[in-house]
Amino acid sequence: MPPQTDAALPVRLADLGDEMVGRKVRVAGRVLTYDAAAARIVLAEGRAALVVDVSVCLDPSRRQGWARAGKEVVMVLGYFERVEGDGVGGGQGRVLRAVLVVEAPDLDLGLWGRAVGGLREAGEEREGEGVWGVGSG
Repeated sequence: MPPQTDAALPVRLADLGDEMVGRKVRVAGRVLTYDAAAARIVLAEGRAALVVDVSVCLDPSRRQGWARAGKEVVMVLGYFERVEGDGVGGGQGRVLRAVLVVEAPDLDLGLWGRAVGGLREAGEEREGEGVWGVGSG
């Protein structure tokens, strides 16, 4: 049987906090900017924004519309990390190291936010079961 990868926790950008550092997460948002030299995008959902390192997702043999068009809706899976010193993260000191970026033009970001918020609330109601994975000690 092939090895199983760890699941990515669906989360709103606004809910990414220090307790999520080190976790594999799934986020969605709109690409605001793409810095090809640094292989980074700025992803926004509502009023929240996050720097995403897309260096391992770039494939010169494939078209990546999100890297050219701008304002594309994408879903990103990656590891949320704290960074020191190089100015990454827009002063937040946090970055998402993407392992997968998928264009999602039909994704309703408002619905995504409500659904993921509902998952978080359900997880908090079941405290101690590890549904949300935070504070389940």
